[in-house]
Amino acid sequence: MVFFAILIMLMIVVLMFYVNGTGLYPFINLFFTINPRDYWITFSLVNILFISLLFFQNKYAHIINGYWMAISAYLFMFSILASILKLLPMGTTAIKIIDISKIVLILVVVIIGMFTVKNLKVTNYSIKTDKFTNTLNIVLFSDTHLGHQIGYDTVAKIVKKVNAAKPDIVFIPGDIFNTDIKNIKDLEKVTDELSKIKAKYGVFATLGNHDGYKGNDDIRKFLAKSDIILLQDEVYTVDNIVIVGRLDARPIERELKDYNRKSIEDLVADSDEKKYTILLDHQPSDVDNAILNNIDLTLSGHTHNGQIFPGSLITNSIFKVGYGHKKFDNTDVVVTSGAGFWGPPIRVGTKSEIVNIKINSK
Repeated sequence: MVFFAILIMLMIVVLMFYVNGTGLYPFINLFFTINPRDYWITFSLVNILFISLLFFQNKYAHIINGYWMAISAYLFMFSILASILKLLPMGTTAIKIIDISKIVLILVVVIIGMFTVKNLKVTNYSIKTDKFTNTLNIVLFSDTHLGHQIGYDTVAKIVKKVNAAKPDIVFIPGDIFNTDIKNIKDLEKVTDELSKIKAKYGVFATLGNHDGYKGNDDIRKFLAKSDIILLQDEVYTVDNIVIVGRLDARPIERELKDYNRKSIEDLVADSDEKKYTILLDHQPSDVDNAILNNIDLTLSGHTHNGQIFPGSLITNSIFKVGYGHKKFDNTDVVVTSGAGFWGPPIRVGTKSEIVNIKINSK
């Protein structure tokens, strides 16, 4: 199974490489006459250089690599679109316009995405229940991906907006880190800033697939110093609220021994059904079981809502809820697009957000 997954991935990479190289060549040839063999050698070396930047423990190397990923993705999509358009009967001038427009459009999309990713929005939802007599004010944010590219400045922006919402309780369902906590610059400043979050019932978190499970002790210490309660297949009761925090379904560090997360059924077996149950599950891949077990509210992230269009079409087809708020029977499901990003430091057709959920009495 792993062999076939690797084989498919290699085939996709080779296809992208060929389509991108073929798509870029006509544009380069408009300005420079270059031998096809020399072009492909140069194109290959440039791509290897950009890929290798990912292995450098340096912020700017990761930023450059991220932009290269974004440009490569859109070059692939627009090259296919351009090839389809060229099947139509048209003259040489029209073909040149298509080749130039393709590159200009890629640059415009990426530049717009650079500004969009930094614009942190607040998304509001309202939910009704008969388990509360008063309003419960929840703030949710996830997928900060703290690491080489994201650090103190982003956290300060998040904390300011979280506190402005005056939450009763705050939830962070995973991907707090981008694999290794040691990659965070100004770790102490980030810790101090997160500890400034003010919430009546506290701040609760679970880990996501990108959170470095090997460095679990470091993560626990970081979150404890930040006054954040980490729940790993654990249940926490506060007032009339039962909080269920799950381990991630598929962490990247799969070689972990004895990694076996509990079912929702086992976790809520002893819970009081009269209390309002909130489930934190990083990936929204177990929504059906949340519904079967009458979870009142399930909170997830992970999808980034695709981050760059048309990624949202893919995530919405994979998950029952790829983004937003939906209600199924007695269960409300909220999936956030995240406050940060992964890979390309851009967002196209999506937004960086924190979510404000008001739970009102029926």
